Amino acid sequence: MKRSGGVTASAVMAIIGSVFTILIGGFAILGALLMRTMPNLPTTPAQPVPPAAFLLAESVLFLGFGVWGMASAVGLLRLKNWARVSLLVFAGLLAFFSAIGALFMLLILVVGLPMPPQQNVPPGLMTSVFATMIVFALLLVALNVWWLFYFNRRDVKAQFMGEAAAAAPSRRPLSITIIAWLLIVGGIAAAPVYLLASSPLFVFGFVIRGWLAGAIYSLLVLAGLLAGVGLLRMKAAAHSLAVAYYGFTLLNLATNILIPGSFARMLAVMKETVPPTPGTQFFLSEQFFWFIMFCGLLSAGIPLWFLITRRQAFLDACKAPPPA
Repeated sequence: MKRSGGVTASAVMAIIGSVFTILIGGFAILGALLMRTMPNLPTTPAQPVPPAAFLLAESVLFLGFGVWGMASAVGLLRLKNWARVSLLVFAGLLAFFSAIGALFMLLILVVGLPMPPQQNVPPGLMTSVFATMIVFALLLVALNVWWLFYFNRRDVKAQFMGEAAAAAPSRRPLSITIIAWLLIVGGIAAAPVYLLASSPLFVFGFVIRGWLAGAIYSLLVLAGLLAGVGLLRMKAAAHSLAVAYYGFTLLNLATNILIPGSFARMLAVMKETVPPTPGTQFFLSEQFFWFIMFCGLLSAGIPLWFLITRRQAFLDACKAPPPA
């Protein structure tokens, strides 16, 4: 079947975005190398994760997303169905994180980001910069939501699968597929920071440190990865593990919010990770604490809602024979 203009345009946009993402990953690697080789950089207080290590972990994430997007774009041009599914997953993840980014920048605009006095930044410059970034993030949300609808249309699916297969119901719910990749990508991205960090852990109102914090971090990463891979492999037990994973996260966040004095304890923990300077003062504020809690509730609550409401559809798909 002939490729439609919308599929071609989507592939071109994915290629452009992937190239840009790969460039960001390359600059992150360059920044990490410069931080390790330039002796004249000002010294900073000791941090649980060295800035160079954090930049390297960030570069791996950006490069991974860039390669993923590039491969999906090439697959779209060749009308491969795996590329259509890959783009749907990519669009779901990017729409969610772009919306979170827009909320974060809006919070900075409303609260105000403290700037060191020596920088002499014009009053309206940062407002214009953050307003532009909010508009860009919202455009990304709109684009990815459109991709979610467009590549699920029957006529578009038929270009990749044929008319008969496009008319048949999907074996695995799309929301479960997106959650599976969210667990996998989140686990891979968090693993370097969690495993290299010596930062304390805040669980049910208690601060846990040392090897026990590292062990809990490792278990959470492992549980998320196992749940994500199991969902993709259509294992019913993985659904229960994913529900337990997000249920634990949601309960932990709710407990930390409801227990009196949570903000003071969380602030003390954050000061151990983020050195208090004029540039980081915003990240140690009560407004940022509540923003993190709100984003955490969304990040755990939305996937948990889809897991519960789509449970029977997923279990039925697990019992169904694979397509011939």
